[in-house]
Amino acid sequence: MTILLVILGAMAEPGWSDVSSSPAPVYSEPFYLRIFEEVVEKVRSSSWHISDRDRHILTQCRVKFPPAPNTQIPLPKAAECMSIVKTLIQGGLSKVKEIELPEAQMRSIERCDEVIKYYSLPSENMLPTLKPTDRIVVDRTIYQTQLPQRGDIIVFDPNSLSPETPPLVQRTIGLPGETVTIENGRVYIDGKLYREDYINRSNPALSASIIVPTNSYFVIGDNRNSLTGSTIAREAIVGKVIWHFGSKQQ
Repeated sequence: MTILLVILGAMAEPGWSDVSSSPAPVYSEPFYLRIFEEVVEKVRSSSWHISDRDRHILTQCRVKFPPAPNTQIPLPKAAECMSIVKTLIQGGLSKVKEIELPEAQMRSIERCDEVIKYYSLPSENMLPTLKPTDRIVVDRTIYQTQLPQRGDIIVFDPNSLSPETPPLVQRTIGLPGETVTIENGRVYIDGKLYREDYINRSNPALSASIIVPTNSYFVIGDNRNSLTGSTIAREAIVGKVIWHFGSKQQ
């Protein structure tokens, strides 16, 4: 559990970003192990304050030495993982000691990396809902038990649209089989106006018309100044955005 908290602490600190969007130096394996052991000892003695160096090391450790998941332990719910993450962000590692969890639940929490994932928002395509400085938390398991809903903010892998493009964040608008039409910047679903209270204004020059294929979704960002939507397959969806926090939030 201690090592888990080290990793979660590194992820929750402002400035953390997904390894795919924030490359760090690649060091030798003995160096990784030595630094990792040092950090764990600092945590155990309650004397650890994360530095940029420690954060990069831990990020690379997660890639180089990923923990083998124990499939005998059930996956936790995203809300359980979020409880730990929010505690870390709001109160730091000292607050974690106040969390009382049964041993079985603590073992389950160790699989949080399989349930939630973190990203730094790289663009302005979700303004005003999300800011470019925001960090987002994604539930990777929610669509295993339910279908994406209209209005969900999702992260998806756009490689089918543009190879080697980092994951994108957009909002689900059109569901399978629906006809999505954009006229004068307004969105119509099967001919009916779809009211969007979350956007400030829309570019009147935007226009499109598409029938969403089976097992696919039409997605578009909230910033409509110059953005056009796209159709993605359900398999491309990484998960649903369940929380976000700005760079000034601790």
